[in-house]
Amino acid sequence: MLKYSNHDLAELAHQLTLSPVRQRLRQLEGIEQLLGIIDRDQAYPYDLVCYHITGYRKRQGDQTRPAIRGDKLTADLVTMAEHLTRKTEVSVDELAGGLRTLEELAEHLHVSTKTIRRWRTRGLMGIRVRDKDGVARVVFRNGVVDRFVEK
Repeated sequence: MLKYSNHDLAELAHQLTLSPVRQRLRQLEGIEQLLGIIDRDQAYPYDLVCYHITGYRKRQGDQTRPAIRGDKLTADLVTMAEHLTRKTEVSVDELAGGLRTLEELAEHLHVSTKTIRRWRTRGLMGIRVRDKDGVARVVFRNGVVDRFVEK
């Protein structure tokens, strides 16, 4: 079971798993873009987070939710990406750009796989895909890795 530090984000992740599969790649791109702009020391309104991921803008009169700290938001967004891809059979062929497995990324960055796992809570987003051999594994897009290293 994946753990979220923010209940509202856990609820959003559950709702996203109920949405049509064709929207998942767009939602993952929204998560990826949001991770690129988050400052770990600031707080972000839930409505902004929801809009970036879903494109849904809150109606007037909807309940206002408390802001989410950037460090907690970062960790929860990485968890959400994993959650969405666990519930969807995303194929390697559906993803554009270069991909690296956990082991390949660790070798490329000259760190251990344990370090890569720790970095995931700091915003290194991996997604679970079904490889050509039918095995599910976590991969990292090159663009996401470059953004993370730059930050």
